[in-house]
Amino acid sequence: MALAAAFTVFTACDDEKEAQKYQVTVKVSCEEADLSSMNSIKATALSETGKTTSVSADNGLAVLKLVAGSYTISVVGSDDVFNYVGSVQCVVTNSNIDSLSVSLVKTKPYGSIVFKEVYSTGVSDFYWTDGFYELFNNSDEVQYLDGIILGIVQCGYGSVSSWADEAGNLPSYYPMGSHTVYFPGSGNEYPINPGQSVVIATRAINHSARELGETDVESPVDMSNADWEIYIPSSTQDTDNPDVPNLEVAYSQFGFDFMPAVAGQALIIARLPKDSVMEDFIANNALKPEGQYRAALCIPNEYVIDAVDIIYYNEDQMINKTILETDDAGYTYYSGSDDEWTSPMYCGKSLRRKCSSVKNGRFYLQDTNNSSNDFILGGQTPVAHRSFTSAD
Repeated sequence: MALAAAFTVFTACDDEKEAQKYQVTVKVSCEEADLSSMNSIKATALSETGKTTSVSADNGLAVLKLVAGSYTISVVGSDDVFNYVGSVQCVVTNSNIDSLSVSLVKTKPYGSIVFKEVYSTGVSDFYWTDGFYELFNNSDEVQYLDGIILGIVQCGYGSVSSWADEAGNLPSYYPMGSHTVYFPGSGNEYPINPGQSVVIATRAINHSARELGETDVESPVDMSNADWEIYIPSSTQDTDNPDVPNLEVAYSQFGFDFMPAVAGQALIIARLPKDSVMEDFIANNALKPEGQYRAALCIPNEYVIDAVDIIYYNEDQMINKTILETDDAGYTYYSGSDDEWTSPMYCGKSLRRKCSSVKNGRFYLQDTNNSSNDFILGGQTPVAHRSFTSAD
């Protein structure tokens, strides 16, 4: 299987002020499935500044028109059960390489419970405890939250993960950072209906009502009515809302709260097999490979049901993934600017998944196992339990 890109000069219009564009022809093929059996095939070019250009493929060919620059080109196909993903990096110039290649591989079946919205950037004056994580049942069947794990994946904070090998390859498991939490229940105590979501608050209080100092900024969220709360009993600085049920703490590595980096950090949702005992799993998967500072709970990627690779912002704008392509073929990011990728720390923005369709009043969220396609890049004002009347 190969993906090739041939480049020829293309001028978008006669307006001399418009940047010159180059035509990138992407040829798509797949060894694991017939392209004609796929419902759609889309190629997306993501520039180093965060701009995206997407086109559909016709008969396995997609034509992108791009200005000079560095890009990650990702291709996503889908049939009635699986997604098929592939990606390649390239530099578009007026004298480009003749061809590129990438493997388009089958990923896991469509997710049932997915991330709908993630908010962890905080607001000015270093207030970050107003974060929340909204999980959504994107299927047409009742799902159960019992035993589902929510975790923060350790990253390189702007560089390659220290858990990668010398060639930069990520392991087949995800080392968890901060605190890893999970829903209580014996299997069918906490149903989530089709099209329903639950909001998990870092702290279940009305953050928008806090007393502000002279330079403080009001938080955009009220989490006092959150569905669940992450309370860390061992912390001397965490607070507990007794009216909101708590997730269980599976493993604590560091910190006094559930804390993804405010500049961006990947998250996963995982579910263990039905015959697994959480305590035994934790004991058997707290690993400390040579070279690691401390042990971490490591969750095999086969248990992951959804992942969002939120790239940590760094001034050099280096893209360092911490999620395997089979779980997230792309990535998303927060940004402090609407025009380019800038530091998102304390910008008060969330990342939310796109709505793909609305049928008989029920909306469905986009799930191609590629965050570059599935999420609104850069972020927007957080809204818990957001509803949709039309597709994005």
